[in-house]
Amino acid sequence: MMNSPMELRQALTDLAADHKLVEDTVRDLARLLTADAPNLPAIQTALNTISLTANRHFASEESLMADLEYPRLPAHRVNHQWFRTFMNTYQNGVALGTIRINDDARRNLPNLIRFYAGCHDNQFENWLAASHGWRQVPAWLRTPQASACHA
Repeated sequence: MMNSPMELRQALTDLAADHKLVEDTVRDLARLLTADAPNLPAIQTALNTISLTANRHFASEESLMADLEYPRLPAHRVNHQWFRTFMNTYQNGVALGTIRINDDARRNLPNLIRFYAGCHDNQFENWLAASHGWRQVPAWLRTPQASACHA
């Protein structure tokens, strides 16, 4: 339970750090996917980093949302589960060689991850700003991927 504005600020700062780590890793993934000869172990490491960070982030974010009584939490949880399933399927497919690193994956996978993160967290950030009387979402909180979604 959030007991003070400082605790809320720290929780949000931690979530923002996760967003930055995912964005940095997605940028690396995009570079790896567009290389002349894709480095599968490095691609798998990037996918693992995104998945592990997302799972830790989702637990923290959902706990915070519950504490703040975020009205879209059930829908947000569904989106988190969709992302977990997508990442697990993609990671397993790459590992087993059933998903090829083809032109579609090179162009679309990083953008899909950015779009997902930007849209869903953008909704929460906007609600949080409105519910706390902030004129706008502070720059330190804004999801780096938020520009991918105009919701």
